[in-house]
Amino acid sequence: MQSLEEQKCHQCQKPTTNAFVCPLCSTLSCKNCVSFTPASAFSFMKRIPTELSHPRYCSNCFATAISPALENYRETMARAKKVYIVERPPRKPLPILKRSTESLSVRDCTDRKETIMRLAFQSAALGFNAVVKVKVAYEKVRNAGYQKMMWHGTGSPVELDARRVEHNAKVSAEL
Repeated sequence: MQSLEEQKCHQCQKPTTNAFVCPLCSTLSCKNCVSFTPASAFSFMKRIPTELSHPRYCSNCFATAISPALENYRETMARAKKVYIVERPPRKPLPILKRSTESLSVRDCTDRKETIMRLAFQSAALGFNAVVKVKVAYEKVRNAGYQKMMWHGTGSPVELDARRVEHNAKVSAEL
């Protein structure tokens, strides 16, 4: 380990007493050269990889590893907001193009909206545009006079023909 006088920031080459060691490349960085990840970054991912789980990175690692992963996460979140959620099957058969062999499951969510959004995010991450057979429920958790609800949900990801779904929705709205 370098002595206190020898510690220099890898980026700006200034001597620093509060050097931060990057978890990916193990280089020293000063407080001004460190890049932070937002607290909510990657929170909807099922499993966060260890290289993405740290709160601070040097600017080089942030630009090469974290920034592309963060952009990919935001794109998946944008697709998840457009995912169709089908809780009750309609009278007409759904125009399903492709089904997934695995089912989705989320646990320990704070409310119904978050539970559905997590199911939609998982479906979008797998490349599907809908979740069918969605079941959302809650259970009460009591701790010595304090009570809260923990939500959980399941569903099956599918690929729907979006054009036919929109057409059917427009026709049924006109009736």
